[in-house]
Amino acid sequence: MSDVYPPFRRGTGDDEPAVTTSDRDPFPPTADRRSGARTAAVVLCALLLVLGSVLSAAGSVGLWADTTRRDADGFLATGSKSFRTSGYALSFGTVDMRWTRTGVTIGHDWLGIVELRADPDVFVGIGAAADVADYLSGVAYDEVRTNGADIGYRHREGGPAPSAPAARPIWVAYGTGTLAWQAEEGEWAVVVLNPDGSRVVDTRLSARASVPALGPTAAALLLGGVLAVFLSGVVLVVAVLHTFRRGTAG
Repeated sequence: MSDVYPPFRRGTGDDEPAVTTSDRDPFPPTADRRSGARTAAVVLCALLLVLGSVLSAAGSVGLWADTTRRDADGFLATGSKSFRTSGYALSFGTVDMRWTRTGVTIGHDWLGIVELRADPDVFVGIGAAADVADYLSGVAYDEVRTNGADIGYRHREGGPAPSAPAARPIWVAYGTGTLAWQAEEGEWAVVVLNPDGSRVVDTRLSARASVPALGPTAAALLLGGVLAVFLSGVVLVVAVLHTFRRGTAG
């Protein structure tokens, strides 16, 4: 028997490190994962809701225009505006019937039939942009730029047109007072002149197009928007149910 009294002692724990509350993780990994999943669900729900709202709004506007803004012939029309130049022609710049960055064309399937209307005594022509540029090379004319209600002119110095416009085989469509053109892919230019090529062109001009793709495209956008909003609701319900089940299980 030991001479030390008492013969045994309780361990004081001096050889083991004491565990304090500061050494424990107040946020276990499981809680972090739950919080991250809830945050991701909320973000996804918000993104789907915003996307659905934008698509639905665009589709609704498109359907409204398709059903209420067409004229008696089924065309969508612009307002008539007055244009004037002291030169021999009015050029309305290049119209690119391509969305080259996305590879989508906006010719026949989108615009359909395009009609331009001017005063009855004015020549209106549509031609390939390069051919029209050659025809107007050295001619005094004005380039027209429109921005909403604002109209800007850029004058080009030169002389008269080389010939009466109808005599040149550069037009894919032309007429006096009006023209109709089946839109197609390419780069095109619209020019207004006097039929005899004389100086000072003064006319009112308007445009309209059948736009056959507007209705189906608007319907697809609206359907996509409704689907996105529905999916956002599904994500929200799933997230709420998951949180509720975790709470009851805990």
